[in-house]
Amino acid sequence: MSRKSLATAMLCVVLLLAARLEVPAATRVGKNSDEKLIRSLIAQMMDDWNRHDMQSFMSHFTEDSDVVTRTGQWFQGRAKHEEHLVELHASPFRDQLIGRISRVEGIRFITSQVAVAHESVEEKTGKSIRTYLLSKRNGQWRVESDTVSVIGNPTGDLNAVARSEDANAVLDKAVRALGGEEKLSVIQAATWKTKGTISFGGHDNSVSTQWTLQGLDHLRHAFEIDFGGNTIKGINVVAGGTGWRGFGDSVADLQADAIANLKRHAYLAMIQITPLALKGPQFKVEAVDEEQIAGKPAATLRAIGPDGKDFTLHFDKGTGLPIKLEARVADFDGHEYAQETTLSDYRDMGGIKRPTRIQLTRDGQRFQEHQLTDFQILDQIDPITFARPQESPNR
Repeated sequence: MSRKSLATAMLCVVLLLAARLEVPAATRVGKNSDEKLIRSLIAQMMDDWNRHDMQSFMSHFTEDSDVVTRTGQWFQGRAKHEEHLVELHASPFRDQLIGRISRVEGIRFITSQVAVAHESVEEKTGKSIRTYLLSKRNGQWRVESDTVSVIGNPTGDLNAVARSEDANAVLDKAVRALGGEEKLSVIQAATWKTKGTISFGGHDNSVSTQWTLQGLDHLRHAFEIDFGGNTIKGINVVAGGTGWRGFGDSVADLQADAIANLKRHAYLAMIQITPLALKGPQFKVEAVDEEQIAGKPAATLRAIGPDGKDFTLHFDKGTGLPIKLEARVADFDGHEYAQETTLSDYRDMGGIKRPTRIQLTRDGQRFQEHQLTDFQILDQIDPITFARPQESPNR
């Protein structure tokens, strides 16, 4: 080969190599820019998580994204995923979900519009690797899929999160059994009447009651008891931070302890009507071991109410309906008792199912038995319902 031919060939090789290297160099610049964007996105998600800001966290996902959680749950669609996370971050274990630190271990571009990222995560619930599939749409990277792989867990903490998710499953089944989320979610107030007996000193006396409930802290409980032909009427009312009690023509304001006791009765009554209330931030709920109630298996939830006091609620394993509530409650004089409320004979009332037979024991002794005679869901309640008699302009 002549020198001229050799020089020409070498020049062609150089030009060819230059052409081959030119596109990858430009591509690397683009990839570097996109990699920074993806790392920034994942860092923002970590910050959102630690602030319990699930709306911001989920804004980084596409509408049709899906996730497989650390406990193996598969949520399809951003809405379902966000609903799950909002409930989880409002659960009794929300404090286990902060303090997350993470590091993006690597990003691989499948195309210029699709990438896979691996994030190593350390948090109170243990260690995991999150694998993200991301897509670039309209110049913005979003998560299409998120899979969590556990690589190390403090057993107790992981079980705590799992118990929270189990509790949600129990509540979801109860909500469906009682009439469905659409009906139960709109219940803010209700009124009902009962007739039955109340036991004192081993003797049964006839009693009728009327209850009016609004939210978790407004309750009016009126009763009429027949003691051997003598009728005694009374009423107990709590309205937020105030309360009063009446016997006959006598009316007295309640002190703080009595108000707190009545508010406990209020929220215990509301959760029996709509267990959806237990998903609110006022309650901490976890699933515990199943128990046998009246010879049947029951799913059991242990909860802490807005007042910091605990209670236990049992649900029929087959139907999902609430069947027993166990809680310590106080009587008119402030004496506390271990009270068990058994719920049975469910019927459709006002578009939802209600137990028409209610039995109560205190410290293991028979206390009251009631038959539900009327139940109504209310759109609103006139404030006069909870007003102290002398403060009510119509009295």
